[in-house]
Amino acid sequence: MQHKKATYSILKGTWLYYSESKDKEVSIHLSNTGMQRIYIKGALQSEKRSLKMKSEQSFSADGQTYSFKTFPSNSQLTAFDCELRINEDLVRIYKLKYNFDWKKYVVLFGGIFLITLVVILMKQPDWMLYTANGIYLVVVLAFFANKMMVIEEFDNKMEINL
Repeated sequence: MQHKKATYSILKGTWLYYSESKDKEVSIHLSNTGMQRIYIKGALQSEKRSLKMKSEQSFSADGQTYSFKTFPSNSQLTAFDCELRINEDLVRIYKLKYNFDWKKYVVLFGGIFLITLVVILMKQPDWMLYTANGIYLVVVLAFFANKMMVIEEFDNKMEINL
């Protein structure tokens, strides 16, 4: 069965999905405030707030035990792994990574450079520089924030081709 694709939004948080059948439709919402909510078939089953780098949430529903674990996958804290287990079986792994493709940041740094250059050449006061760059950053983040995070999904399946 095809499941929904995981999404990231700077305003709405991260949504992770797993669906094996109609009986196992799991939606996980990771908000930017640290709240983790797990829905099964659209009904809220568990919620937990954690601002720690590592967190684990376990609960039982419909005769099955669910476990969701989040932890950093590198020491720079630029990537996180999330594991979903059902009845102690690892069913899905999600990798959340920050997108550090410098080509995408040319727009950001180029715009800041141009604004700074114009303000200096026009001999405007310092507050004008800070205000213009602040507005520019807000506008750029509004358009490009959803491209800052890459989410990869992996099933716990092994295939052998002979």
